[in-house]
Amino acid sequence: MPISKKIIALLLSKNFKNIAGIIKAKKSDKSISLYFYPKNNRYLNILTDYQAFFNSINHAANFGIIIFNDKGYVVHVNKTTCQLYGYSFHEIIGMHGTTFIHPQIHSDFYRFINDVKADEVFQVKSIEIRKDGSTFYSLVEGKAIQTKYGKFLTAIVFDITKQTEKEEELNFQKTLFKKVFELSPIGYFIYDENLIITDTNEAFLKQLDIQRETFIGMDIRSIKDKKPFAMLSSIFQLKHATYEGYYTSTLSGKTIYTKAQSIPFKFKNKTFAIGVSLDLTKEKNIEKELTEKKQFYESLFNTALTGIIVTDTDENLILVNPAFAHILGYTVDEMINTKLSNYTTPRQMVMFQKQTEIRKKGKSSVYEAMLIHRNGSMVHVLINASPLKDSENKVIGTLGIIVDMTYQNFLLKQISELTLKNETVIKEKQAQLQAIINHLKMSVPLLPEVTHLLFNQNLNVEQQNELKKSLDRYLFILQNTFKQIEILHQCEKSNFKIRNKPITFEQFNQQVSEWLKQKAQTIYTPFSFDFHPITIKDTILFDTDSLLKALDFTINNIVIKHAANYLLFEAKISQFHLLLTIQALKKNNDELIKFAYFNDKTLCYQVVLKLLSFMGGTLNVDDQKIELLLPFKSYSEEQKNKISQTSLQNNTYTTKIWSSFNLMIITSDLYLMQLIESLLIPTEIHILKAPTDSKFISFLMQNVIADIVLIDDELFENPLIDYRSIIQRFLPNVPILGILKGNQKADFSYEGIILNSENFQNELFAMLSKYLEYGKPNQ
Repeated sequence: MPISKKIIALLLSKNFKNIAGIIKAKKSDKSISLYFYPKNNRYLNILTDYQAFFNSINHAANFGIIIFNDKGYVVHVNKTTCQLYGYSFHEIIGMHGTTFIHPQIHSDFYRFINDVKADEVFQVKSIEIRKDGSTFYSLVEGKAIQTKYGKFLTAIVFDITKQTEKEEELNFQKTLFKKVFELSPIGYFIYDENLIITDTNEAFLKQLDIQRETFIGMDIRSIKDKKPFAMLSSIFQLKHATYEGYYTSTLSGKTIYTKAQSIPFKFKNKTFAIGVSLDLTKEKNIEKELTEKKQFYESLFNTALTGIIVTDTDENLILVNPAFAHILGYTVDEMINTKLSNYTTPRQMVMFQKQTEIRKKGKSSVYEAMLIHRNGSMVHVLINASPLKDSENKVIGTLGIIVDMTYQNFLLKQISELTLKNETVIKEKQAQLQAIINHLKMSVPLLPEVTHLLFNQNLNVEQQNELKKSLDRYLFILQNTFKQIEILHQCEKSNFKIRNKPITFEQFNQQVSEWLKQKAQTIYTPFSFDFHPITIKDTILFDTDSLLKALDFTINNIVIKHAANYLLFEAKISQFHLLLTIQALKKNNDELIKFAYFNDKTLCYQVVLKLLSFMGGTLNVDDQKIELLLPFKSYSEEQKNKISQTSLQNNTYTTKIWSSFNLMIITSDLYLMQLIESLLIPTEIHILKAPTDSKFISFLMQNVIADIVLIDDELFENPLIDYRSIIQRFLPNVPILGILKGNQKADFSYEGIILNSENFQNELFAMLSKYLEYGKPNQ
């Protein structure tokens, strides 16, 4: 550049303002000096203004602007870029782009250089490195700018760190939710506002034993079990809803006890809901089993004829059953939380304390002791004592089983009677068994010989197994035939009892459904079924057990004789009658089976017809349908009719003639109790209402005095409470009269029978007069 050359230039001041002027250079022997002379020129002022305008926009931007040359070196940045990277303006100028870009993005940077050179627009997500070594996420957009000085590359840098972190967090949450959704042992399913299933996890599929392919896309409105439908339809109100109870799958037929909830939510202007299902079937079965066991043991504890006590290590009575309280003349409430020393002598108490020390060592023992009755008399008892331990195997008390030796003769007599009764029963069963064997020999005289001969042949294992299956199936058919003959024989002799009991239709549906499930799993009569239950919630009087006997024989005939494997059951109500319709299909065939082998010529038909006749019903069979029509009565109507059958105005028996007598009534039938009370009001007999549960024995222990006992035959055969033995023990020589309904068989154990029929009043007074003072007609 010649020394005399003048250059007009714009210089950038410290405060980033442009100043127009002239630069002159002067040379000396040792150096060159540059002189700047500010100049006011209209064009330069315009240029200065444009430059100032550009710089103000450049530095006011909230995103970074970086200008690279075609080699990737920085030639210009704005203020935001300096702030993003932590460099000063002079530090970052001249840097290569890879200096402040993360190494894993270098390949993208070189691609950026090449793409921009080719006039292509470039965009990439990058990781940038600050001066202090920290990093931030960025979105970089690049474009080439052509000038007279060459091609430059302009990069716009946006800091997207917060956005990226939120995306990563959302992705993490999405992945986490997906893992929880897929791997959770709790069942999940998702459905939309049209009640269409859109997704589910494996746990829910396993709960109901269903396939994903058939479940996804299913319309919830098509489910047959509507109990959880109210919960599922809460999506329309955007409300959280729950359901707890049994549910039967439409697709698999499996029934589970579930605790479920539906949680609606909005997504992209659409409504969805997450269904959550916790399968509590095992827990419910365990709870039911524990409840039944608890009731059984409580009943056993409260009705036991032997005394049972639990004491702590200080000989305090923690638990006492009614039998032990009766032995000493107290009530249970009077003895609970009292000291054992209150009921024995000091010398005997020393012996009890020594026994407690034996318990603390974890040992059991049997010993005799003397206790003091409430009236002061001594009671001789036999005690079988065992240690009670906690979860840490530490002895915390004693369990004592106490037998009143006073009742030894009674117990020996009971044992003798039971032994004699058992021997009689055994002989009867042996005779029945011998009759069946003889019948078998007559029916299939060569069966043992043929079986022996076949098994002596050179048969392989598979052939032997097939032979066994065939024989087992044949024996099952014979057994079923003998059962039918036995039922028919009982009906002909009027020995078959029809026991109508109160039952709700809901209980009826559940009982029949559970029975069908068990029956369908029988080896010899396997089948699938569909049961359409009754939806009414009334309570009726009905003998479900007799109906199930009839169904058992009918199903055996359909499955064995007609080779059916899919049965359709439909229950309906028609004018106080239960109509049960049965249809059947064969495997891989949609046509209904014609019941050619179920007619009045077959034994099965005759037995079922006889059973239904005893129940007051009818049997109708056409080619493809079996109909069982059975009458029932509303529970309240039945009991109301009982009372209305007897007019108290027709009572001609003397009043007050039995005012000095006590009558004990044992029945759970409230209407029967009211009827007897109404009929006996004029006689002024004292009526004792006995409880029919575990409190019965404690009731008798309260020094109850009765001259005669009336017991409902429905309770007489209770497996948990032997009413007859207990009454005979506490009320010896008191006559027991049984009240029978319908065509029930009279039990030989009763001293007298009263039929609950139209002549109930006359029979009641006649039987009471037989054992009490005879009543004379009113004058």
